[in-house]
Amino acid sequence: MKYTNKHNLPKTLTDVIDKQTYDISKSNPNRISVTTLINPPRVKLLGIRHWKDLSEDYSEHLWRIVGSAYHYILAKTKEDNRLVEEKMVEKIGDMEVVCKPDLYDEPTAEVSDWKITSLWHAKDYNKDWELQLNCYAWALRKLGFEVKRLVVNALLKDWRNAELKRYDDYPPIPFKQIEVKLWSFEEQDKFVHERVALYLSLKDAPDDKLPLCTPEERWQTQTKYAVYNNENKTATSVLDSMEAAQEFIIAANIKTPKNKYRIDIREGTDIRCANYCSVCVKCDYYQEHYGQK
Repeated sequence: MKYTNKHNLPKTLTDVIDKQTYDISKSNPNRISVTTLINPPRVKLLGIRHWKDLSEDYSEHLWRIVGSAYHYILAKTKEDNRLVEEKMVEKIGDMEVVCKPDLYDEPTAEVSDWKITSLWHAKDYNKDWELQLNCYAWALRKLGFEVKRLVVNALLKDWRNAELKRYDDYPPIPFKQIEVKLWSFEEQDKFVHERVALYLSLKDAPDDKLPLCTPEERWQTQTKYAVYNNENKTATSVLDSMEAAQEFIIAANIKTPKNKYRIDIREGTDIRCANYCSVCVKCDYYQEHYGQK
């Protein structure tokens, strides 16, 4: 992985990021972390195979420094009845699954993950968080610990006090606790075994034969059709199809025939592919859909 410094960040910051960077091409092929286990195999395997050819800018990792500091402070809360970032390794065949939950509180039997994230990410239920915390719960249960509840404690980095009066559902403070669905042990065990088997089956697969990331994994948004009254700057309605938008205009013209309407097409996109994927330059799906843009 090569880093660029397009924004001339001070060397103190770039040194910290360099020290936090792990060369995944040197990782043990028979050892897998929970974050890797739940992520798309294509992303991880392309990263391992093409690590030396990939490039990112230091500016993309600034929040990682803050997140590391957040977890460093969290580690100071360790007590006898509380596990903080305790590493657990479970073996499935020849593969070791490494689980390292942020915090397990034994009196409440609660597993919590602590994240610095945006309001946008914390607004909707995040399936990846459910997968991650259930893997942690699986490892804890295998060791004999009881698990009753899973939560994400989100520190909202883009929270603004000025927005409180504008939105009824705006969080009152820059923090939100999100409860995550807890699976049965049987469901957790089945998921982990299936994901391990998937990674093992793709070990020698060519790059173009790696399974595509699902629409959900690509954070895909659908194309929308926004209907505007030409006199307004905001859309009167946003619909899922051109037909629905045209029908809306027909109905609107019956009520207010003097108004003029237009339809703006808001193209759907794969948000992760287009903006956040570190291996996109080595992905044939990305090259086909976004390589020329």
